[in-house]
Amino acid sequence: MGHMTMAVHERQAVQQHEPREPRRELPGYEPLVGLQTRLLIGGQTLLPNAILPEFTRDVFRPFEDRREAYGVFEHASVGERRAHWQGKEGDVFDQQKAAWIRNTTSLFQDQQTQRFFQTEQGRNWSQVLGKLGVTTEGFTNQTAEQLYSTYFQVRPGEETGMRKFVKTALDAHRNQEGIVHYEQLRQDLPAIKWLANIFGTNSSDIVSQLVDAEAKLETNPETIVEDANREEHVHNQMVRRVNNLAPRERELLIFLAPYVQQAQQPQRQREHEDQAHRQGAQPTDEQTQNTDPWSAVPRPDQPVKIADAEVIPPPVPGGRIGETRRPERHLYWGTRDYPLVQEFIWQDGRHEMVRTVNPERPYHIPVELYFDADITPEQKQLIQTTAREVLAEIGVPNNLIIESPRSAAEFFSLTPPNQNRPNQTDEQMVLQAVRSDPEQIEKPHHAMVFTNKDLYSGNLHFVVGSAQPDLGTVISLQRIWNGIADPELRNQTIQTEIAHEIGHVYALPTARRGQANIDYETVPGAGGHCKSEGCSMKQGNAVPADFVRITQDRMNNLGDHFFCNECHIDLESKFHPRGEDITNNELEDAA
Repeated sequence: MGHMTMAVHERQAVQQHEPREPRRELPGYEPLVGLQTRLLIGGQTLLPNAILPEFTRDVFRPFEDRREAYGVFEHASVGERRAHWQGKEGDVFDQQKAAWIRNTTSLFQDQQTQRFFQTEQGRNWSQVLGKLGVTTEGFTNQTAEQLYSTYFQVRPGEETGMRKFVKTALDAHRNQEGIVHYEQLRQDLPAIKWLANIFGTNSSDIVSQLVDAEAKLETNPETIVEDANREEHVHNQMVRRVNNLAPRERELLIFLAPYVQQAQQPQRQREHEDQAHRQGAQPTDEQTQNTDPWSAVPRPDQPVKIADAEVIPPPVPGGRIGETRRPERHLYWGTRDYPLVQEFIWQDGRHEMVRTVNPERPYHIPVELYFDADITPEQKQLIQTTAREVLAEIGVPNNLIIESPRSAAEFFSLTPPNQNRPNQTDEQMVLQAVRSDPEQIEKPHHAMVFTNKDLYSGNLHFVVGSAQPDLGTVISLQRIWNGIADPELRNQTIQTEIAHEIGHVYALPTARRGQANIDYETVPGAGGHCKSEGCSMKQGNAVPADFVRITQDRMNNLGDHFFCNECHIDLESKFHPRGEDITNNELEDAA
């Protein structure tokens, strides 16, 4: 049987569709309790780093009242299918649809497929698919057209494709009293998941988990509540199952995250407009369009004094009183506990604006990508794609990631040359230029600087990248780019290096995991690194050999992801301290 990803969608939505070449294996099905719970609640609970408190069945709304949540799933499916069809069949809708019909018909007419449908399991599958509107016997192009029309040509007043599919699957398993026969549906989920590949590979998992979750919500909602709230022992602490995400659950939430953020933007816009209305002001263009990434950063309406000037007592008896002083401080950006930009007022009358760096900052700020003039178009595309994937895995909203209109050359021009190293640039001076950048005061951000210039640090002969937590990173591509002949392996290795340095910007790994679980020995003086196999935060020494090995371990252990479970726990502990993340009120709002 084929792994069938043949999704297409109506012409009016996006001119990209998705039949994929079928794979020849049968899918299994495993219920994912944490994911199912979040799919039913929706809203911010769909973000991979969100931590949910204990809850009751009251947070769940009826199927008919959760159209907004399904809208997120629909948009994610469209994005998945668009990515598959990009550049295929001349990017022409009619040609793509024709290819989808050919591939789908070929799949059902294939001899191996037909032999499967003649087995006992295959006959059961045929019955299930028949309930979903697919006749396996005598499948023709017309049958494929009908399947396409059923789920992708949504007419006014009808359910959207994925909601219609889920509803059809549920209705197909109801008895005469209208009650879902859950045990039978559970047995049929592998076949349902296989057909759900019409919405995309990741989306097929989302759909099958939704079918299972909706059925349980109808028949026995307490099982969802009990399973999700069940506490499990993880890293010397008790964690609710809904927060102890399995790798596949995390992958799917990362897949959904950009679309969750997009869905929340209209709500933020309404909040801006409501606030402006209460203040008797008209919303600005930026508020109306919600195009300003800095609108999400905490900031007082006007500068607030958060600390008085003080004298620090001398460290030893006899020390001169008043030798060490702290300035009066005013908050411009950030929060009192985690200031981002402050004004220091010294006792001699000096005023100093300071971009404050704190690795423990528990909220996200915008990220700006800076490209040096020597970065090629091919490299730039790789960097842009990788940076967004890495930042999405960290939990940074997509709308906070922007490409700076300024060139990275500005930072390098402020770096004095070293006569002993005329062909290299001191990474520490580059990061100092980043921190001194006036824009860090006006629009504080994490700066990601990319170049092909060779970098060095201290007494090290060279470095391929360096980072300062909560400030930014500078990464040189040239040694890895020129040191690996295989383009695919080269690109994957550069992705690992980008993830590595960005991870340091977000303070990975943290001391939360204990000093014994952090590597300080591989490169003495290079700071702490992760010990987990396959994690991008492992430290390499030899370039590019060690980086290639780490990359290959990453691909084998983590697939398309960059950080291990330990690093994800570090991030969750910082951005979502347990018990302080999503309140029960927020859960009710999400529902």
